[in-house]
Amino acid sequence: MPASRTASAFALLVLQGAVQVFADATYAHLAWLPISLMGALALVAGAALGMGIGRTLPSPLTPAALAVGALVFTTLLRQSTEVGIPTAAVPHRMSLLSPAAAQVRDVLLTLSASVHLRQALWFLGMAATGFALLAAAAPRARLLALTLVLAGAVGALLVLPSDPGRTYVVDEAAAAMLCDGPVCVTRAHRARIDDLAGPGR
Repeated sequence: MPASRTASAFALLVLQGAVQVFADATYAHLAWLPISLMGALALVAGAALGMGIGRTLPSPLTPAALAVGALVFTTLLRQSTEVGIPTAAVPHRMSLLSPAAAQVRDVLLTLSASVHLRQALWFLGMAATGFALLAAAAPRARLLALTLVLAGAVGALLVLPSDPGRTYVVDEAAAAMLCDGPVCVTRAHRARIDDLAGPGR
């Protein structure tokens, strides 16, 4: 199935990156795992929804139109906000419907668990609609299938944070202090403690 192949290819890409990072990093953590899972879920949801729409509107133009529409939609959502700096494009809450999060400018910040859970609601709505469109035979069943993605979008928008400051939280493990005598650094920067401990004393 194309959706599972897409998710498998994404998983292999993430695994390759994880091996490279863990091989060289002085501080390793698993905060990237939920972000990667959301990316995989978004790919499966997009593939399922695309196949469902393709079955409903069988035309050679459908794949191209969906690809352009998805690109425009994601680009608009990404341009809507920087971390903590909302712009006038779309509300911050709506920008979180994109699987591509805004760039994080602080190594100690990570997406909050509530954002992951609420994004999952939206992506599951997309996937359910896609699979329902693939299974639907009657026009009325296809219209009912669209209510799933609308319900997912409405549910996610109702519970996603409207304040950009609540989107990202401090990674407590990365921010934990590691000390050598009077000199302390965060665990994320522990590779620098040997260089700083002597001059710091």
